[in-house]
Amino acid sequence: MADAPTPVHLTKVLDGLAENPALPAGMVRRLVRYRRGFGHVAMRADLTAETIEEILASATTGCCTRSHIP
Repeated sequence: MADAPTPVHLTKVLDGLAENPALPAGMVRRLVRYRRGFGHVAMRADLTAETIEEILASATTGCCTRSHIP
């Protein structure tokens, strides 16, 4: 049996899931890793210090890695 194709609206679905306040911490961490620190999951008000560190470590581009910012 072949894998199902990825839906074209997957980003919107994941952002909606990330905004769910009842989302378990394990799923929040999985979304952080999948989105590489971007998306709505990074804007949650209930992020732990460990999750924020994970976001900063996983960000490959953006303000966290720009060398021209003091």
